[in-house]
Amino acid sequence: MPRPRIPLEKAVLTGYTTRHPERFRKTHNQPKLGALGPIGEPYDWLTDYAKEAWDEVADTMPWLNSSHRAIVGITAYLCGRFREDFSACLA
Repeated sequence: MPRPRIPLEKAVLTGYTTRHPERFRKTHNQPKLGALGPIGEPYDWLTDYAKEAWDEVADTMPWLNSSHRAIVGITAYLCGRFREDFSACLA
């Protein structure tokens, strides 16, 4: 079974289209990742540490959209807990 295709927006951001332009010549049927809307602001129930993690994830992976909010929320929550525990150890 072949690997799934890399979305065009992600390939452009990572530079994959410049390394292998022949693979992206016929991209007229690529799904529009931005069609669902941006990922948006962090949830209100997240701590300050988790909100910082949310911003880092959203900035690092700009191809994420509103359908990824739950996954990013869980990731930010866990990263926030690690950061909070770590900052408590330093104090």
